[in-house]
Amino acid sequence: MIDPRIEAAARALCGINGNDPDGNDSYVQSGMGANWRAYEDEARAALAAADVAAWRPIETLRPIRK
Repeated sequence: MIDPRIEAAARALCGINGNDPDGNDSYVQSGMGANWRAYEDEARAALAAADVAAWRPIETLRPIRK
C-alpha cells in the first residue's frame, strides 16, 4: 500500500499537468495503471524535501509557556 501523502501529491502533480489522475493514457505513462502513478517519483522527492526542510533540532524549539 502506498503512503496516502505520496498518492495525494502524485494526483495533484498529475492534475497540474493537465492529466486525469484516474485515467489510463499511454501518452502519460506506460503500463503503470492510473495516470497519477507516473508522478510517484516526483511526489516522493517533493515530500522528502519538504520533510527535510521542516525538520529542526529540538534545541531550536521555543519552550511551551503555561
